[in-house]
Amino acid sequence: MAEAPELVIRPVAPADSSAVESLLTTVWVGEGFTPVGMNPFGDVAHRAQAARLLVAEEAGSGRIVGTILLVPPGTPYTLIAQEGELEARQLAVDIAARGQGVARRLIEASMRIAAEEGATRLVLSMQERMMAAQRLYERLGFERLPARDWFRPQSGRHMLVYAKATAASEEK
Repeated sequence: MAEAPELVIRPVAPADSSAVESLLTTVWVGEGFTPVGMNPFGDVAHRAQAARLLVAEEAGSGRIVGTILLVPPGTPYTLIAQEGELEARQLAVDIAARGQGVARRLIEASMRIAAEEGATRLVLSMQERMMAAQRLYERLGFERLPARDWFRPQSGRHMLVYAKATAASEEK
């Protein structure tokens, strides 16, 4: 896997809104993970206020090549996070930047943030057919939590849950 030469992982800025919305729509709707007509990605500013929205930016070009949403329990965007957990959602990487470590870097940053915020683990869910994502998370040390799998009625999809302990869990 080729490494992205210079990649900056940072919080989303207001100027990033259209690029983030476009990236999420291209990946999630365009690749068939979210049904056409069910596009929940339009309000980037609201998601950034209610949770932590990170972007992966190519240094130099300023192009947004990845994004991830980090959600604590009890927010409007929480799907599975329980007390003491931080939830990662809506990971998306530009097709031209895949295979360069962008997703890995976003997940590593998410793990650091989860530990800094005192979460004992990072949790996430994904569709059964997301085989590449499953392989990535397993390589990064995430474990399946089949007892927490769930069904998403809006899309008719079965969701698999994964989790990984953070450095904060070792301190508790």
